[in-house]
Amino acid sequence: VEEWADFRPTYKSVCSRLRDYVGDAPILALTATFKPRQRQRIADALRLQPGWFESVETVLRPNLRLEVERKTTPYHDRRRIAELMAEAADAEGQAIVYVRTVKEADSLLAKLSSLLHKRAHKKAPRGLRGHKYHASMS
Repeated sequence: VEEWADFRPTYKSVCSRLRDYVGDAPILALTATFKPRQRQRIADALRLQPGWFESVETVLRPNLRLEVERKTTPYHDRRRIAELMAEAADAEGQAIVYVRTVKEADSLLAKLSSLLHKRAHKKAPRGLRGHKYHASMS
């Protein structure tokens, strides 16, 4: 965004408009080339919380996949998460589902456990289970 603003001025407002649009939802910002000062300017423009997390490492991680999907209905969302968990288990992998609150984590885990226990999802392998982890746990 910072570099694009030089040739397209409307890009300058992208960061602040994005934060206004998504509210306090988490934002993932990626760069392969920005120096620390440029990264800080982007973080400031996105109004990231103090203590925002930064990792400066290689992105060549063939064992990782990031997937983002638009939410629909709670029922469909839970079914889709169960499908993704089953796909990960079939590939002998794991899946992480991020939610905003501890309450959401508790609720989602209970509902997914019920879905998987009932084997409502045809592909759910035996032994597929979920766990929660949040900031108040050590």
